[in-house]
Formats: sequence, C-alpha cells, structure tokens
Amino acid sequence: MYRLGVGAIIVKSNAGIWQGKRKGAVDGWQLPQGGIEENEKPESAILREVYEETGIKSVDIVGNNGMWYQYDLPKEIKEKVWNGYYIGQRQRWFVLKFYGTEEEINIAKEPIEFLDWKWSNIECVMRDIVSFKHDAYEEFIRDYRNVIMNVMSSE
Repeated sequence: MYRLGVGAIIVKSNAGIWQGKRKGAVDGWQLPQGGIEENEKPESAILREVYEETGIKSVDIVGNNGMWYQYDLPKEIKEKVWNGYYIGQRQRWFVLKFYGTEEEINIAKEPIEFLDWKWSNIECVMRDIVSFKHDAYEEFIRDYRNVIMNVMSSE
C-alpha cells in the first residue's frame, strides 16, 4: 500500500528552488513533502505541510497538474519508515511561488524535519536527492520545468 502525500517545489524568483537537508531515517536533501490527512484536499495539505516543515506561509500555488507520482522504499529502510506499513508514497506535486522574505523560513520548529536549507537550481535538486526518489523527481521536475523556469526568471 502506498501512503498518499503531497510535495512542494517552492520557487523564489532570481533565487531558485527551496531544498532542505532531511533529518531522520533517510538522510539527504529533498523538497518539502508530507502526508494527506483524512478528508483533507491536496491543496490544503501542501500549504499545511510547507508551513509545518519550513515556516513558510507566503506562497501561491502556480502549478498543479493533478497527476500522481510514486516511489517505492528500498527494502533496507522499509521497516524503519511508517512502521513498515507502506511500501512507498504516491504524491501530488505542486509548484509554489515564494513571495516572502527569508526571515519567514523556520526549520527549527518541532518536530524538526530539516537540519539545513538552501536555494538550488534544478540540477542540484536532482543531484542531491536520494537514489530511490530520483525517478519520481525526474518525472515531476520534467512535467513542471516550464513553470519552475518561469517563476525563477520572474521579477
């Protein structure tokens, strides 16, 4: 069974894509993501998750193609994540345009999900992601590339 979730490609014009260094069972850099709660719409879930993980509220959803992307957990961590209940995640991804200031970003809220963060380009995001999520990232980055590039080059 796959866990239903959402993911955020947070883009700041002239800065890049927000990327966080993950704390926990799976180390590495990734984009904000999380589960959809019962009776919650994906659009609400993504705004909640982004705020919980990053402190960011100053965003607009500028990309949502309605598609689902999924990845499987490798055997060696399957039992450590979600008590072994899920085999992976099925996620809806959104592009969010960040219009706030960096003072808004707060990764120190409990529970801490990220140890560090940075603005990155697409190539860096793809290089830094853990291998088992690479194919899913490649798919949604390809599907959203034009939206991402438009936000990155906007004023």
